Amino acid sequence: MNKIRKTVYFLFTAFLAVLVLFCSCSKTDKSVPETAVTADRNALKTEIGTGRISFYFEVTDEKSTLKSFLIHTDETNLYNALNSYGLIKTQVINEGETVKNIDGITAYSDENKTHWAFFINGKKSSTVCEKTVIEEGSIYSFVFTKN
Repeated sequence: MNKIRKTVYFLFTAFLAVLVLFCSCSKTDKSVPETAVTADRNALKTEIGTGRISFYFEVTDEKSTLKSFLIHTDETNLYNALNSYGLIKTQVINEGETVKNIDGITAYSDENKTHWAFFINGKKSSTVCEKTVIEEGSIYSFVFTKN
């Protein structure tokens, strides 16, 4: 009887140890946006402008290098804010504007099959930059993308 108790106690203790180990290893930080950001924004960012609205703007180039900006503006439209600081250029294509150049990097090209993918708070945006209303503290990202 004593041997059975010891075996049950051992198995129960082993089960608890595995459970604790599994639970501690499976935790993920859900607060980190699913963007190209892998480092502390405060260490990477360039601060631009003045104004009552602040937001993050991130650019990931063709080499997956991230540039992060903290932008202050009084503009309420994202395109207008970025354009006012010379960070974005568009081209009229098929009667609509397409983002072609971000922070001096051209990505819109039919021959190279590249474009800028646009994300808001880590999620692919369903709206275009030109129609995006800035929300305080949001993260707007453009990622150089090959089709």
